[in-house]
Amino acid sequence: MAGYSVEILKKALADMKRLTEQESLLKVKHLEDIALEARLADQLDRSDVDIKKAVKAAIKGEIDEVEANQKYSEAYATKDELNKVRQRLELVPQVQDELQREIRDLDRSITFYRRCLCDDIQKAIAGELAANNKKIIEKLLVAHAAIACSGYYTPNWQGLVASAFPAPSKPDIDAAIKKFKAEHDFW
Repeated sequence: MAGYSVEILKKALADMKRLTEQESLLKVKHLEDIALEARLADQLDRSDVDIKKAVKAAIKGEIDEVEANQKYSEAYATKDELNKVRQRLELVPQVQDELQREIRDLDRSITFYRRCLCDDIQKAIAGELAANNKKIIEKLLVAHAAIACSGYYTPNWQGLVASAFPAPSKPDIDAAIKKFKAEHDFW
């Protein structure tokens, strides 16, 4: 198994974690912006009423023009902030789509990398078994030859191997999978 491939997979997993965190933060920020938009819209509506009151008060001479202008400034500041929030809210779906597309692409890459690494591990173990078990293979060949010479039936190599090495049970397979995932840090 190539160490380089494991490093690529670990980087992809770290990127996946980063992207999912970004997606979660985006959702939180989106909800905060929705609440802020509602608050600012309400504040802007109240500002319009306050401006009218201030203008009437200035006309009557109850307040000076500076105070009336301050109400205008507050309303424009609220309107500017509201426009910024609305612009962000318009961009959120596009950013969410981009993040989800990146996450899907990365998920496919991670699946591919895991598959390649598992194939490498399987091939390495199969090669090791073949190299280290020449005696077992020689004995299986003798058994195969004996079956062939007995005349009872046509020899079948897969059947002979299956009879010599029965298939593991489902719990054994599940335990092996759990152990494999624990021993390999790319899950």
